[in-house]
Amino acid sequence: MTDSARTLFKGGTIVTMDAKIPHLVVGDVLLEGDRVAAVEANIGADDAEVIDAAGTIVLPGLIDAHHHAWLGVMRRLMPDVDDLFAYIDVVAEKLGAHYRPLDMYVSTKLTAIASLDAGITTIVDASHNSRSPEHTDAALESLDSAGIRALHMVGAAMDKKASAEHLPRDLERLSLNWNTSNSLVRVGLFGQLNLDWWKVARSLNISILTEFIGDLAKLGPQFARPALGIDLDTAFGSDMFGEMRALFGQQRTAMRYRRFRGEVNAAAQISVDEVLRAATVNGARVAGLEMTTGTLTPGKQADIIMLRTNGVAVFPVTNAVGTIVQAVERSDVDTVMVAGRLRKRSGKLVGVDIEKLAAEAIASLDYLREASGYRTNLFGTSTPELGVTA
Repeated sequence: MTDSARTLFKGGTIVTMDAKIPHLVVGDVLLEGDRVAAVEANIGADDAEVIDAAGTIVLPGLIDAHHHAWLGVMRRLMPDVDDLFAYIDVVAEKLGAHYRPLDMYVSTKLTAIASLDAGITTIVDASHNSRSPEHTDAALESLDSAGIRALHMVGAAMDKKASAEHLPRDLERLSLNWNTSNSLVRVGLFGQLNLDWWKVARSLNISILTEFIGDLAKLGPQFARPALGIDLDTAFGSDMFGEMRALFGQQRTAMRYRRFRGEVNAAAQISVDEVLRAATVNGARVAGLEMTTGTLTPGKQADIIMLRTNGVAVFPVTNAVGTIVQAVERSDVDTVMVAGRLRKRSGKLVGVDIEKLAAEAIASLDYLREASGYRTNLFGTSTPELGVTA
Protein backbone atom coordinates (compact mmCIF):
# COMPACT_ATOMS: atom_id res chain seq x y z
CA MET A 1 0.00 0.00 0.00
CA THR A 2 1.02 3.63 0.01
CA ASP A 3 2.71 5.18 3.05
CA SER A 4 -0.74 5.99 4.46
CA ALA A 5 -3.34 3.45 5.58
CA ARG A 6 -5.88 5.62 3.77
CA THR A 7 -5.47 6.89 0.24
CA LEU A 8 -7.71 9.31 -1.62
CA PHE A 9 -7.88 9.66 -5.40
CA LYS A 10 -9.16 13.22 -5.57
CA GLY A 11 -11.00 15.05 -8.33
CA GLY A 12 -10.86 12.61 -11.23
CA THR A 13 -13.42 11.34 -13.69
CA ILE A 14 -14.54 8.08 -12.06
CA VAL A 15 -15.57 5.08 -14.16
CA THR A 16 -16.84 2.53 -11.61
CA MET A 17 -18.00 -0.32 -13.93
CA ASP A 18 -20.53 -1.13 -11.18
CA ALA A 19 -24.13 -0.83 -12.39
CA LYS A 20 -25.22 0.20 -8.90
CA ILE A 21 -22.60 2.93 -8.47
CA PRO A 22 -22.83 5.70 -11.06
CA HIS A 23 -19.84 7.08 -12.90
CA LEU A 24 -18.81 10.55 -11.74
CA VAL A 25 -17.81 13.44 -13.97
CA VAL A 26 -15.67 14.62 -11.07
CA GLY A 27 -15.33 12.53 -7.96
CA ASP A 28 -13.17 10.77 -5.40
CA VAL A 29 -12.23 7.21 -4.49
CA LEU A 30 -11.20 6.52 -0.89
CA LEU A 31 -9.12 3.46 -0.04
CA GLU A 32 -8.56 1.97 3.39
CA GLY A 33 -5.59 -0.35 3.26
CA ASP A 34 -6.13 -2.80 0.43
CA ARG A 35 -9.86 -2.08 0.03
CA VAL A 36 -12.09 0.47 -1.66
CA ALA A 37 -13.91 2.32 1.13
CA ALA A 38 -16.02 4.88 -0.74
CA VAL A 39 -16.75 6.30 -4.19
CA GLU A 40 -18.42 9.71 -3.93
CA ALA A 41 -18.49 13.16 -5.48
CA ASN A 42 -16.55 14.78 -2.66
CA ILE A 43 -14.92 12.85 0.18
CA GLY A 44 -13.33 14.54 3.15
CA ALA A 45 -10.43 12.53 4.53
CA ASP A 46 -7.84 14.75 6.19
CA ASP A 47 -5.75 11.81 7.35
CA ALA A 48 -5.49 10.22 3.89
CA GLU A 49 -2.61 10.43 1.45
CA VAL A 50 -4.04 12.36 -1.51
CA ILE A 51 -3.37 11.44 -5.12
CA ASP A 52 -4.35 14.36 -7.34
CA ALA A 53 -6.59 12.84 -10.01
CA ALA A 54 -7.62 16.10 -11.71
CA GLY A 55 -7.54 15.71 -15.48
CA THR A 56 -7.44 11.92 -15.29
CA ILE A 57 -9.79 8.96 -15.54
CA VAL A 58 -9.85 6.59 -12.57
CA LEU A 59 -11.17 3.06 -13.13
CA PRO A 60 -10.69 -0.53 -12.00
CA GLY A 61 -7.53 -2.26 -13.15
CA LEU A 62 -7.69 -4.12 -16.44
CA ILE A 63 -7.91 -7.92 -16.35
CA ASP A 64 -6.06 -10.07 -18.88
CA ALA A 65 -8.15 -13.24 -18.94
CA HIS A 66 -5.78 -15.42 -21.00
CA HIS A 67 -2.04 -14.98 -21.41
CA HIS A 68 0.84 -17.45 -21.81
CA ALA A 69 3.25 -15.48 -19.63
CA TRP A 70 6.12 -17.93 -20.13
CA LEU A 71 6.50 -16.68 -23.71
CA GLY A 72 7.70 -13.25 -22.56
CA VAL A 73 11.19 -13.40 -24.07
CA MET A 74 9.78 -14.55 -27.43
CA ARG A 75 8.07 -11.25 -28.18
CA ARG A 76 7.11 -10.89 -31.86
CA LEU A 77 9.19 -13.96 -32.72
CA MET A 78 6.51 -15.07 -35.21
CA PRO A 79 4.65 -11.89 -36.21
CA ASP A 80 2.77 -13.43 -39.15
CA VAL A 81 2.10 -16.93 -37.80
CA ASP A 82 -1.38 -18.19 -38.64
CA ASP A 83 -0.87 -21.92 -38.23
CA LEU A 84 -1.22 -23.50 -34.78
CA PHE A 85 1.19 -26.33 -35.54
CA ALA A 86 3.87 -23.99 -36.90
CA TYR A 87 3.56 -22.01 -33.68
CA ILE A 88 3.85 -25.14 -31.52
CA ASP A 89 6.85 -26.32 -33.53
CA VAL A 90 8.82 -23.17 -32.73
CA VAL A 91 7.72 -22.14 -29.23
CA ALA A 92 7.38 -25.66 -27.81
CA GLU A 93 9.43 -28.18 -29.75
CA LYS A 94 12.36 -25.91 -30.57
CA LEU A 95 12.60 -23.29 -27.81
CA GLY A 96 10.27 -24.33 -25.02
CA ALA A 97 11.93 -27.74 -24.77
CA HIS A 98 15.09 -25.99 -23.57
CA TYR A 99 13.47 -23.84 -20.88
CA ARG A 100 15.18 -23.86 -17.51
CA PRO A 101 13.40 -22.67 -14.36
CA LEU A 102 15.45 -19.47 -14.80
CA ASP A 103 13.95 -18.87 -18.25
CA MET A 104 10.50 -19.51 -16.80
CA TYR A 105 11.17 -16.92 -14.11
CA VAL A 106 12.52 -14.25 -16.45
CA SER A 107 9.83 -14.62 -19.11
CA THR A 108 6.99 -14.61 -16.59
CA LYS A 109 8.48 -11.64 -14.75
CA LEU A 110 8.82 -9.71 -18.01
CA THR A 111 5.19 -10.40 -18.90
CA ALA A 112 3.96 -9.43 -15.43
CA ILE A 113 5.93 -6.17 -15.27
CA ALA A 114 4.86 -5.18 -18.78
CA SER A 115 1.26 -5.91 -17.80
CA LEU A 116 1.41 -3.66 -14.76
CA ASP A 117 2.98 -0.91 -16.83
CA ALA A 118 -0.03 -1.11 -19.17
CA GLY A 119 -2.63 -0.95 -16.40
CA ILE A 120 -3.29 -4.69 -16.12
CA THR A 121 -3.69 -5.57 -12.46
CA THR A 122 -4.83 -9.19 -12.88
CA ILE A 123 -3.61 -11.87 -15.26
CA VAL A 124 -4.83 -15.42 -15.90
CA ASP A 125 -1.54 -17.10 -16.75
CA ALA A 126 -2.17 -20.13 -18.97
CA SER A 127 1.08 -22.02 -18.53
CA HIS A 128 1.46 -24.84 -21.03
CA ASN A 129 5.15 -25.25 -20.21
CA SER A 130 5.01 -26.48 -16.58
CA ARG A 131 7.91 -28.85 -17.20
CA SER A 132 8.65 -29.64 -13.56
CA PRO A 133 7.75 -28.50 -10.04
CA GLU A 134 10.82 -26.25 -10.20
CA HIS A 135 9.55 -24.56 -13.38
CA THR A 136 6.18 -23.94 -11.75
CA ASP A 137 7.78 -22.59 -8.58
CA ALA A 138 9.87 -20.20 -10.66
CA ALA A 139 6.81 -18.86 -12.47
CA LEU A 140 4.85 -18.39 -9.26
CA GLU A 141 7.74 -16.67 -7.51
CA SER A 142 8.18 -14.26 -10.40
CA LEU A 143 4.49 -13.33 -10.41
CA ASP A 144 4.61 -12.81 -6.66
CA SER A 145 7.74 -10.65 -6.86
CA ALA A 146 6.16 -8.50 -9.57
CA GLY A 147 3.20 -7.66 -7.33
CA ILE A 148 0.49 -8.48 -9.86
CA ARG A 149 -2.72 -10.36 -9.04
CA ALA A 150 -2.51 -13.64 -10.90
CA LEU A 151 -4.15 -17.00 -11.40
CA HIS A 152 -1.35 -19.27 -12.59
CA MET A 153 -2.83 -22.23 -14.44
CA VAL A 154 -0.43 -25.19 -14.29
CA GLY A 155 -0.38 -27.23 -17.47
CA ALA A 156 1.64 -29.91 -19.22
CA ALA A 157 4.34 -28.76 -21.60
CA MET A 158 3.45 -29.06 -25.30
CA ASP A 159 6.68 -30.54 -26.65
CA LYS A 160 7.27 -34.26 -27.10
CA LYS A 161 10.38 -34.27 -24.86
CA ALA A 162 8.55 -33.07 -21.77
CA SER A 163 7.29 -35.25 -18.95
CA ALA A 164 4.07 -34.60 -17.07
CA GLU A 165 4.66 -37.23 -14.39
CA HIS A 166 4.56 -34.57 -11.68
CA LEU A 167 1.02 -33.67 -12.67
CA PRO A 168 -1.60 -33.55 -11.36
CA ARG A 169 -0.21 -34.68 -8.01
CA ASP A 170 1.85 -31.47 -7.62
CA LEU A 171 -1.36 -29.48 -7.47
CA GLU A 172 -1.94 -30.39 -3.82
CA ARG A 173 1.44 -28.96 -2.76
CA LEU A 174 0.90 -25.85 -4.85
CA SER A 175 -2.61 -25.30 -3.56
CA LEU A 176 -1.47 -25.52 0.06
CA ASN A 177 1.34 -23.05 -0.57
CA TRP A 178 -0.45 -20.49 -2.73
CA ASN A 179 -4.24 -20.70 -2.46
CA THR A 180 -4.52 -18.84 0.82
CA SER A 181 -7.06 -16.17 1.63
CA ASN A 182 -4.57 -13.29 1.40
CA SER A 183 -2.50 -14.43 -1.59
CA LEU A 184 -2.44 -12.25 -4.70
CA VAL A 185 -1.07 -15.19 -6.68
CA ARG A 186 -3.07 -18.40 -6.80
CA VAL A 187 -2.85 -21.64 -8.74
CA GLY A 188 -5.26 -23.54 -10.93
CA LEU A 189 -5.14 -26.28 -13.55
CA PHE A 190 -4.65 -25.78 -17.28
CA GLY A 191 -6.21 -29.18 -17.85
CA GLN A 192 -7.49 -29.15 -21.42
CA LEU A 193 -9.90 -32.14 -21.59
CA ASN A 194 -8.05 -34.51 -19.24
CA LEU A 195 -10.96 -35.52 -17.04
CA ASP A 196 -8.79 -37.44 -14.59
CA TRP A 197 -6.84 -34.24 -13.94
CA TRP A 198 -10.11 -32.34 -13.62
CA LYS A 199 -11.19 -34.68 -10.81
CA VAL A 200 -8.02 -33.91 -8.87
CA ALA A 201 -8.51 -30.18 -9.37
CA ARG A 202 -12.13 -30.42 -8.24
CA SER A 203 -11.10 -32.32 -5.12
CA LEU A 204 -8.75 -29.45 -4.28
CA ASN A 205 -11.37 -26.81 -5.15
CA ILE A 206 -9.10 -25.08 -7.64
CA SER A 207 -9.99 -23.42 -10.93
CA ILE A 208 -9.75 -25.27 -14.24
CA LEU A 209 -8.86 -23.73 -17.59
CA THR A 210 -9.29 -25.44 -20.93
CA GLU A 211 -8.99 -24.32 -24.53
CA PHE A 212 -11.60 -25.11 -27.16
CA ILE A 213 -10.89 -24.86 -30.86
CA GLY A 214 -13.93 -24.56 -33.08
CA ASP A 215 -17.11 -22.64 -33.74
CA LEU A 216 -18.84 -21.63 -30.53
CA ALA A 217 -21.22 -19.28 -32.33
CA LYS A 218 -24.24 -21.44 -31.46
CA LEU A 219 -24.00 -20.49 -27.81
CA GLY A 220 -26.99 -18.48 -26.72
CA PRO A 221 -26.92 -14.79 -25.75
CA GLN A 222 -26.77 -15.72 -22.06
CA PHE A 223 -23.18 -16.83 -22.67
CA ALA A 224 -22.18 -13.73 -24.63
CA ARG A 225 -20.14 -12.05 -21.91
CA PRO A 226 -16.66 -12.30 -23.38
CA ALA A 227 -13.49 -11.46 -21.54
CA LEU A 228 -10.30 -10.32 -23.24
CA GLY A 229 -6.86 -11.87 -23.21
CA ILE A 230 -3.60 -10.92 -24.91
CA ASP A 231 -2.87 -14.65 -25.34
CA LEU A 232 0.72 -14.64 -26.54
CA ASP A 233 3.49 -12.15 -27.17
CA THR A 234 5.05 -14.15 -30.01
CA ALA A 235 2.64 -12.63 -32.52
CA PHE A 236 0.60 -9.94 -30.75
CA GLY A 237 1.08 -6.81 -28.70
CA SER A 238 1.35 -6.70 -24.94
CA ASP A 239 -1.41 -4.42 -23.67
CA MET A 240 -5.18 -4.46 -23.30
CA PHE A 241 -5.73 -1.15 -25.06
CA GLY A 242 -4.74 -2.75 -28.35
CA GLU A 243 -6.93 -5.75 -27.58
CA MET A 244 -9.91 -3.51 -26.83
CA ARG A 245 -9.51 -1.67 -30.10
CA ALA A 246 -9.14 -4.95 -31.98
CA LEU A 247 -12.34 -6.31 -30.45
CA PHE A 248 -14.26 -3.12 -31.19
CA GLY A 249 -13.13 -2.93 -34.81
CA GLN A 250 -13.35 -6.61 -35.69
CA GLN A 251 -16.76 -7.28 -34.17
CA ARG A 252 -18.35 -4.21 -35.70
CA THR A 253 -16.81 -4.94 -39.11
CA ALA A 254 -18.04 -8.53 -39.02
CA MET A 255 -21.58 -7.57 -38.01
CA ARG A 256 -21.77 -4.85 -40.67
CA TYR A 257 -20.69 -7.38 -43.28
CA ARG A 258 -23.27 -9.93 -42.15
CA ARG A 259 -26.03 -7.33 -42.27
CA PHE A 260 -24.82 -6.18 -45.69
CA ARG A 261 -25.23 -9.78 -46.89
CA GLY A 262 -28.80 -9.73 -45.65
CA GLU A 263 -28.46 -11.76 -42.43
CA VAL A 264 -31.36 -10.57 -40.32
CA ASN A 265 -30.12 -12.41 -37.21
CA ALA A 266 -26.69 -10.82 -37.13
CA ALA A 267 -25.73 -9.69 -33.64
CA ALA A 268 -25.81 -6.03 -32.71
CA GLN A 269 -22.61 -4.07 -33.09
CA ILE A 270 -20.59 -3.95 -29.90
CA SER A 271 -20.38 -0.74 -27.85
CA VAL A 272 -17.35 0.78 -26.15
CA ASP A 273 -19.01 0.08 -22.80
CA GLU A 274 -19.28 -3.63 -23.64
CA VAL A 275 -15.64 -3.67 -24.71
CA LEU A 276 -14.51 -2.13 -21.42
CA ARG A 277 -16.66 -4.61 -19.51
CA ALA A 278 -14.84 -7.40 -21.33
CA ALA A 279 -11.54 -5.97 -20.07
CA THR A 280 -12.70 -5.53 -16.46
CA VAL A 281 -15.95 -7.01 -15.12
CA ASN A 282 -16.09 -10.04 -17.41
CA GLY A 283 -12.41 -10.78 -16.89
CA ALA A 284 -12.97 -10.84 -13.13
CA ARG A 285 -15.82 -13.33 -13.59
CA VAL A 286 -13.68 -15.59 -15.79
CA ALA A 287 -10.93 -15.58 -13.15
CA GLY A 288 -13.42 -16.33 -10.37
CA LEU A 289 -12.65 -12.93 -8.85
CA GLU A 290 -15.92 -11.09 -9.43
CA MET A 291 -16.31 -10.52 -5.68
CA THR A 292 -12.72 -9.29 -5.42
CA THR A 293 -11.97 -6.99 -8.34
CA GLY A 294 -13.25 -5.71 -11.70
CA THR A 295 -15.27 -2.76 -10.38
CA LEU A 296 -14.76 0.21 -8.07
CA THR A 297 -17.08 -1.09 -5.39
CA PRO A 298 -16.68 -0.43 -1.65
CA GLY A 299 -15.39 -3.60 -0.02
CA LYS A 300 -13.57 -4.87 -3.09
CA GLN A 301 -9.81 -4.92 -3.43
CA ALA A 302 -8.14 -1.64 -4.37
CA ASP A 303 -7.05 -2.65 -7.87
CA ILE A 304 -7.13 0.77 -9.52
CA ILE A 305 -5.56 2.56 -12.45
CA MET A 306 -5.43 6.25 -13.27
CA LEU A 307 -5.12 7.40 -16.88
CA ARG A 308 -3.80 10.79 -17.97
CA THR A 309 -5.93 12.62 -20.53
CA ASN A 310 -3.55 15.47 -21.38
CA GLY A 311 -1.83 13.63 -24.22
CA VAL A 312 -2.12 15.17 -27.68
CA ALA A 313 -3.88 12.03 -28.96
CA VAL A 314 -6.38 12.05 -26.09
CA PHE A 315 -7.74 15.51 -25.28
CA PRO A 316 -10.37 16.91 -25.26
CA VAL A 317 -12.34 14.19 -23.50
CA THR A 318 -15.94 14.11 -24.68
CA ASN A 319 -16.71 10.52 -23.69
CA ALA A 320 -14.80 8.82 -20.87
CA VAL A 321 -15.35 5.19 -21.87
CA GLY A 322 -14.74 5.97 -25.53
CA THR A 323 -11.47 7.63 -24.56
CA ILE A 324 -10.33 4.54 -22.63
CA VAL A 325 -11.24 2.12 -25.43
CA GLN A 326 -10.34 4.15 -28.50
CA ALA A 327 -7.58 6.60 -27.56
CA VAL A 328 -5.55 5.80 -24.46
CA GLU A 329 -2.18 4.04 -24.73
CA ARG A 330 0.27 2.43 -22.29
CA SER A 331 2.12 5.76 -22.01
CA ASP A 332 -1.04 7.41 -20.64
CA VAL A 333 -1.17 5.06 -17.63
CA ASP A 334 -0.08 7.31 -14.77
CA THR A 335 -0.82 5.20 -11.69
CA VAL A 336 -1.40 1.50 -11.04
CA MET A 337 -2.42 -0.03 -7.72
CA VAL A 338 -2.85 -3.69 -6.84
CA ALA A 339 -4.48 -4.40 -3.48
CA GLY A 340 -3.70 -0.83 -2.42
CA ARG A 341 0.00 -1.03 -3.27
CA LEU A 342 1.48 1.31 -5.83
CA ARG A 343 3.06 -0.53 -8.76
CA LYS A 344 3.30 2.48 -11.07
CA ARG A 345 3.26 6.17 -10.13
CA SER A 346 3.62 9.31 -12.24
CA GLY A 347 4.15 7.14 -15.30
CA LYS A 348 7.04 5.13 -13.82
CA LEU A 349 7.11 1.58 -12.50
CA VAL A 350 7.79 1.39 -8.78
CA GLY A 351 10.75 -0.68 -7.60
CA VAL A 352 11.59 -2.16 -11.00
CA ASP A 353 15.11 -2.19 -12.44
CA ILE A 354 14.29 -2.10 -16.16
CA GLU A 355 17.92 -2.34 -17.26
CA LYS A 356 18.44 -5.48 -15.16
CA LEU A 357 15.21 -7.02 -16.46
CA ALA A 358 16.21 -6.27 -20.05
CA ALA A 359 19.65 -7.84 -19.56
CA GLU A 360 18.08 -10.96 -18.04
CA ALA A 361 15.55 -11.27 -20.87
CA ILE A 362 18.21 -10.91 -23.58
CA ALA A 363 20.46 -13.43 -21.84
CA SER A 364 17.58 -15.91 -21.58
CA LEU A 365 16.69 -15.56 -25.26
CA ASP A 366 20.35 -15.88 -26.28
CA TYR A 367 20.61 -19.09 -24.28
CA LEU A 368 17.45 -20.53 -25.84
CA ARG A 369 18.63 -19.71 -29.36
CA GLU A 370 22.03 -21.25 -28.70
CA ALA A 371 20.62 -24.38 -27.03
CA SER A 372 18.06 -24.98 -29.78
CA GLY A 373 20.01 -23.83 -32.83
CA TYR A 374 17.04 -21.67 -33.76
CA ARG A 375 17.89 -18.40 -35.48
CA THR A 376 15.66 -15.36 -35.76
CA ASN A 377 15.44 -12.92 -38.66
CA LEU A 378 15.27 -9.31 -37.53
CA PHE A 379 13.66 -8.13 -40.77
CA GLY A 380 11.96 -11.29 -42.01
CA THR A 381 8.25 -11.86 -41.69
CA SER A 382 8.12 -15.57 -42.48
CA THR A 383 9.05 -18.28 -40.01
CA PRO A 384 12.83 -18.89 -40.06
CA GLU A 385 14.07 -22.44 -40.47
CA LEU A 386 16.03 -24.27 -37.81
CA GLY A 387 19.74 -23.60 -38.13
CA VAL A 388 19.42 -20.75 -40.66
CA THR A 389 21.35 -17.65 -39.68
CA ALA A 390 19.89 -14.33 -40.78
